[in-house]
Amino acid sequence: MKKLTTLSLFLLLAGALLLILACAKSDESKTSETETSNSNTSVPSTASRTSDIPVGSKECLYGGLKIETGIDENLNGVLDDNEVDNTGYVCNGAPGSSGDNVSIKSMNGFVQKGPFIQGTEITVRELFPYDADNGSYSIIYTGKTFTGVIEDDLGTFKIKGLIGNNIVELSALGYYFNEISGALSTSPISMQALADLTDASSVNVNLMTHLEKKRVEYLIDNGVSFTGAKVQAQGEILKMFNLDNISIGNSETLDISKSGTGNAMLLAISALLQSNRTEAEMTELLSIINTDIRLDGTLDSESTKGKLLESMEYLKPIRSQIRNNIKSRYNNLGLIASIPAFESYAFKLDTVLPTIESITYTYGAKTLVSSVKIVFSDIMDNTSLSTDTFYIEDTSGNRIKGKITSTESSTFSSVEFTPT
Repeated sequence: MKKLTTLSLFLLLAGALLLILACAKSDESKTSETETSNSNTSVPSTASRTSDIPVGSKECLYGGLKIETGIDENLNGVLDDNEVDNTGYVCNGAPGSSGDNVSIKSMNGFVQKGPFIQGTEITVRELFPYDADNGSYSIIYTGKTFTGVIEDDLGTFKIKGLIGNNIVELSALGYYFNEISGALSTSPISMQALADLTDASSVNVNLMTHLEKKRVEYLIDNGVSFTGAKVQAQGEILKMFNLDNISIGNSETLDISKSGTGNAMLLAISALLQSNRTEAEMTELLSIINTDIRLDGTLDSESTKGKLLESMEYLKPIRSQIRNNIKSRYNNLGLIASIPAFESYAFKLDTVLPTIESITYTYGAKTLVSSVKIVFSDIMDNTSLSTDTFYIEDTSGNRIKGKITSTESSTFSSVEFTPT
């Protein structure tokens, strides 16, 4: 009986071991079948697949992993595109401060309409370029925001931050010096700029950068590089004011308190858009222009074109006062500004040639003409009156040397040529 019991126990243990091995093999077979989507059975099972997400995608800004799951309906051992039921993302975190693409950036510059007053807050938002799944290129916000305050009535600001990308958006909402009225604005306005900090630490926010912004964003969304979009948008805006085929550099480098062609154009455009408008009216006009030019870069509204022509006529008799207003403002702030010659650019919209009201000759003792004075029916741009544009020729067709003097009233201009 004892031997029998031992043998029985051995047989029972052996049987149990075989049963365990069989179950293990069965489980192993099931596991293998599950991993291969049950390729050896007629019952569909769950399958999954993973793929890398590139840096800059809209799902994961800093890259990550895409996980797709579903039922392997056709039992081919692969999760096909039409079998995907669920998609999830595991995203990488933002690079740390020691990352290769992160550095401390210091920005400074001016916010000018006329110059914004001190105390105005300026905000800088970091942008990130990315390639979308459909092949399009765009820029998105990374979530990083930096703020600063305008330090003086010249509109000066300085911001320092840990910025991982060179493309930024700047915006300011505040009061400013109105160059037309010669006083501070009674309401705040908002102005923006897009800038590349790769080769620049100074960024000025002005009406040119503000008018460019939406057009630049649209061009980037449609495959144009950031630099190309900035150049194209600037050219289109200048053409809107009949200032085409002129190179003025980046809009965010312009400064109305300095001489130079680009600065003169900025001041001319600023004065035209301000004119006799309230802050609310100017804000509305800027918004209308931004919307109009966003898609095709041209100003199509005849009503808006008419308003700009009215602005030009309003500025003609007060252009000297505008210059004096700006000069006085900077003088009061302890700065001697070189106000650019904006007048010739402010009136480029005027394509109607003035007529001559009268011509007066002054004769010398020997009946030779000693001076010629011409009165025009309209206000002329004095900067355009020189011996290159207004001169006298002798009977042989040779130009006579002389000097030009001009005067103006609120309704007409006169110019006098005196031989020397």
